[in-house]
Amino acid sequence: MKRFFTILLMIAGVNIFAYDIISIYNNDTTLVQSELKLNLKKGVHNYYWDNVPETIDATSIILKGKGFKVNLAKFENPSKSVYDILSNYIGKNIEISMKKNDKIAGVLTKVNIDNNSFMAITSESDGTTTLISYADVVSYSLPKLSQNIPINPHMFFRIQSKKSQHLANEIFYTCTGIQWSAFSQAIIDGKNTLELATFAKIDNRSGKSFENAAIKLISGKVNRSYRQKNMKYNRSLKMATVNNTDTVMAPQPNQEHSFENYHIYKITDPVNLSNNQVQIIPIIKKEKVKFDQKLRYYTYNSAVNKIIILKNNLKAGLGVSIPGGIVSFYKKDIDGKLITIGEDRCHNLSINSKAEFKIGDDFDVDAKTTILEDKIVGKKHIRDYQVKLINGSDEKKEITIYHNSGRNSKIWDNSVKYVKKDSNLYTFKIILKPKKTTILTWKQSNRY
Repeated sequence: MKRFFTILLMIAGVNIFAYDIISIYNNDTTLVQSELKLNLKKGVHNYYWDNVPETIDATSIILKGKGFKVNLAKFENPSKSVYDILSNYIGKNIEISMKKNDKIAGVLTKVNIDNNSFMAITSESDGTTTLISYADVVSYSLPKLSQNIPINPHMFFRIQSKKSQHLANEIFYTCTGIQWSAFSQAIIDGKNTLELATFAKIDNRSGKSFENAAIKLISGKVNRSYRQKNMKYNRSLKMATVNNTDTVMAPQPNQEHSFENYHIYKITDPVNLSNNQVQIIPIIKKEKVKFDQKLRYYTYNSAVNKIIILKNNLKAGLGVSIPGGIVSFYKKDIDGKLITIGEDRCHNLSINSKAEFKIGDDFDVDAKTTILEDKIVGKKHIRDYQVKLINGSDEKKEITIYHNSGRNSKIWDNSVKYVKKDSNLYTFKIILKPKKTTILTWKQSNRY
């Protein structure tokens, strides 16, 4: 039977969140903006802010408010062990529900006896002591303690208030453990058009669940200084409050915009971001996107790559920045069912840029590079190149040959016109006839 624990423990001063705005960056950094409701009395008293991420960075907290001062703030992460929780109740009356619907009540006298999974409860009526295995317990009913003992990770604040007051304050902090990445699906629905949908994969391992949160996905690399792993835990710090300012809400849904050196994607609806859960959320959809495709062959290789080219502009049907990630391509087979034809990873695709995706190798085109002659003449290294291309299909195909010539190179006596891309890279574009073999030749010299 599955074990569970019902722990009746009331903590004075626990705060309630009205909303969360969560900005998730690419490099395991998350900024959380919450509303913290405080019920303050005049004087100095302690507040426990419960249900915070286990990975919170206590040094990042910004608490906005006026009329009070935070003298001390620290993060505490109590053990999740039931033994540690029960140790606070030694000498107290507790009640335990057992698997067979039995209930045992009495004074808790021992926990984790001799490092074994047993505890001892002494009956107040006859003084007998019962040893109980934790494995036989269904739930625990525990009394309220005079001292606040939070069970969950929490922030502790020592607050000095000038008067009794009820406040709703903004609080900001960063944490780790929430990561997001983008991936896209491209369904080819025409000869040169496709439908593109981009999704966000959000993985929450922060130790906290967020309900009805507004999510901003930040695409771009934020620079952060090195932090020791133990800085988040049991660290005290002096903390100053900031005067209240008007709350600036997130932009309207379905907006993608640039901000500083980032691009921000706002999720349309509030999200329940549960701990230890992965969510897939659509962020961009474009129904008719034009694309180009080509065959590409690098000399000396044995395979001819099939390439899909996307240009990010309004004319092509995009015109919105696409976060980098894996792009999977699909197309309908002769039976009308989708099959995958390949995938590739791309970097962030900004507006007016383009991306090339290698989706596989062409089955019907064979290519081979051969050096027909190789000789040294003075300070020149001279080679005669041949590229043999065989098109085994019934369709003509256009192919671009890429050749890295090395330093101080020169090409001449070429059978096909070339384009010099840079000092070392040359390209040749050829039309392959159906069921035909095409030969490309050139001479190359390198001066040493």
